[in-house]
Amino acid sequence: MKFLLLTRDSKGSLTVNKDDIHHLRVLRSGNEIELPGLLGSEKYRVRLQRVKRGYEVAAIDRDGSIEHGQTILYLPLLETSRLEWVLEKATELGIHEFQFFYSDRTADLPADLRRVKSKMARFQLKVLSACQQSGNLDIPTLHEIRSLREILEEFSALGSGQILGLGMKAVKFIEAKFIQTNFTGFLVGPEGDFSDREYEEFNKYPFLILRKFKPSLVLRSETAAVYLATWNHLSLNQ
Repeated sequence: MKFLLLTRDSKGSLTVNKDDIHHLRVLRSGNEIELPGLLGSEKYRVRLQRVKRGYEVAAIDRDGSIEHGQTILYLPLLETSRLEWVLEKATELGIHEFQFFYSDRTADLPADLRRVKSKMARFQLKVLSACQQSGNLDIPTLHEIRSLREILEEFSALGSGQILGLGMKAVKFIEAKFIQTNFTGFLVGPEGDFSDREYEEFNKYPFLILRKFKPSLVLRSETAAVYLATWNHLSLNQ
């Protein structure tokens, strides 16, 4: 655990989440611990001291605020365990927002919509756990499900930024040094790839670049998602 979640008690005073205190008792040793604490966008320094049955808060001091990033990963409605795996790994790699979408080849739209909507709270806990394990203080936002067309139209209305995606076909030329480009969005194709109609529609969006991986390789959607998240991490930290 790399940071603590803070809450306010009935009197408005800051306190550490009880689950975090329990984990510290199991995982940590030493008479005193100092870790970052987080309450919304506010960052704190938390000092805890050892007592007979674990740890108690000795001091909580304000330490600035978190500047939230804007990088978003667009994910198709995969099976639940696969989505959880992607959320965990992409969070550890620094993705700031997740947007689920449905497209022409979503297999069973009504059932998939119900399933993913019912798991949103669970997904948020998975993201939070990944943040605490990796030390990522910028906890990602999970957006409600939208259609692929809605997502692209909304991004187009922003008037800035670029989306990089992986698919079975390439859309627009991109130079070999593309890794040096800071994209603001990453699009993962669904199982069975995008439809021919969607590929035709992609050409009207100048901000969208879709790249084939290799002619002989077909990536699963979750593999493509982690590949793009890693790409983003490398481009921001090279």
